[in-house]
Amino acid sequence: MAIRKLFIFMTLVLLMCSPCLAEEKKAEPKIQAEEFLGFIISGESDKGFDIIFSGTSMEKHKKQQLELIKNQTKSGLPLYGKLIGKEFISEKTYGSRVVKLTYFLYSDLAPITWVFHFYKVDKSWLLYNIVFNDQVQTMDL
Repeated sequence: MAIRKLFIFMTLVLLMCSPCLAEEKKAEPKIQAEEFLGFIISGESDKGFDIIFSGTSMEKHKKQQLELIKNQTKSGLPLYGKLIGKEFISEKTYGSRVVKLTYFLYSDLAPITWVFHFYKVDKSWLLYNIVFNDQVQTMDL
């Protein structure tokens, strides 16, 4: 009886996850990050967040947190003045399925560090984590 319950449970889990596996393949991490930062610079941060988080657990299960990040970004970025460009800083891979990308986003007043962590699920790279701050001096810690 326990085996049958386990089989039914696993079948339900697979059925719930199968739409995740059928989603459109996302671009390589560097392309996603560059596109996202382009939207940030052009003042379309909501669109950037919607695209980079599409297909992730944040989009599916943490919609309130995603809205909070969008609002904080929109209210916080003007404190740095006009955004004037971006620069790729580094890429570090961890095994075959995790990659960390670091960028500077330049403004009139200060550089902003953006760190992206992507995770490869099947054949598609999904954003796992994103962190941004103006604490450039802590980059190598």
